[in-house]
Amino acid sequence: MVVMERVEEGKPWSKDATEKQRAALQTVLTLMKDNSFVHGDLRAPNVLLQGTEGIRVIDFEFAGKVTKEGPRLPFNIYEHNFCGRKPLDLITFELDANMAGKMLE
Repeated sequence: MVVMERVEEGKPWSKDATEKQRAALQTVLTLMKDNSFVHGDLRAPNVLLQGTEGIRVIDFEFAGKVTKEGPRLPFNIYEHNFCGRKPLDLITFELDANMAGKMLE
């Protein structure tokens, strides 16, 4: 099943993110890890800035519950976008943290 919601407002993550928005991204990472979920594609186009305080994480296509078997990156990825990971590698908390870390630099 695919669930979609149209997001009317927001601009992709940028260096203009406020401290509250940066903290909100850290909170998302913590909540996902605490619940054994990974996103797998935490890049600037998939984190929208809303106003001066909010964010909205979108594009959960690669996301899933962490298990020994998955979720895995798709076969057709570009390694430079995924912190050097290769197609079909497991999506891990470390990958999500590394991808988010690039945005928080």
